[in-house]
Amino acid sequence: LATPLEAQDIGAELSVLTSENAEGYVGPLARGLGHALTAGFVSSADPHGMLGFSIGVRVAGARFLDEDETFPVMLPSSVTYGNRTYTNPYTASANGISPTVAGAGAGVVLSPSGQFRSDLILAGQNPDTFYVTFPEGLELPLAPFAAIDATLGIGFGTHLMARVFPTIDVVGVGEMSAFGFGIMHNLTRYLPIPTPFWDVSVVVGTQKLELGSYLTASGNTLGLVASAGLGPLSAYAHASTYQATVDLDYTVENAGGNPGLPDDGLRIRFESEVERTQRLAVGAQLDLILLKASAEYGMGDYGTLSARVAFGFR
Repeated sequence: LATPLEAQDIGAELSVLTSENAEGYVGPLARGLGHALTAGFVSSADPHGMLGFSIGVRVAGARFLDEDETFPVMLPSSVTYGNRTYTNPYTASANGISPTVAGAGAGVVLSPSGQFRSDLILAGQNPDTFYVTFPEGLELPLAPFAAIDATLGIGFGTHLMARVFPTIDVVGVGEMSAFGFGIMHNLTRYLPIPTPFWDVSVVVGTQKLELGSYLTASGNTLGLVASAGLGPLSAYAHASTYQATVDLDYTVENAGGNPGLPDDGLRIRFESEVERTQRLAVGAQLDLILLKASAEYGMGDYGTLSARVAFGFR
């Protein structure tokens, strides 16, 4: 449940939600981040040579599904006020369907009803002060991810990858930081004949992301990438299997003691998991002498978008 909000980011809004409603409200972001974390690990199957490198910025996002825009609120089955416990003490506006972080519009409002409302009036209380208002939808277009993306060739058809980001403040989301690494190894080097126009490589990677003090996500990926090109232009396809886990952890704020809200200071934690699934991503890369730019679209349970701009030497 949620009180009227003055929060500037999701973390503050979570502080007045029960675990069931927190999962409904922020669940789409948690699931989307699970898919976005492992998007865009590579832009080519052709690894750097010994001490070749690139460094740049990678941005990625997972597109929300239509069903991610709303969720049914969980009304309190009972509340205790004074020396009496009331069952079914609230009624919900909008048929109890409230927007998520991906949705739009005002949140559901719960109003005291029945005997609970009558006793509040008899006690000289204004029932309006006991309203419970859910967070409004933030209309997030994507579950966002960004990182400084670096690669380093170590020879033998292999290069290492690192994806890190210092803590920054993302409007509507909160402070974000990231750390991840991976390795790509070329397989076509073992063929008896050279393949100057195409390559196939195996890719392994892992990624961690933190949002404020309320969300920690981690994921890993394993896949094959194939690319072909001529001159500065190339196209690639990346087939992968990946898995992710998202933990949410926050402390309830209810200093006013509203009986329709969780107790002030209650710590709530729950986990959202993206079970191992598959994705096929297709993209293109422009590889000039110093500048590299790529973009891809991933097809899976959630569609993902990724783009990278970097400079370096092969």
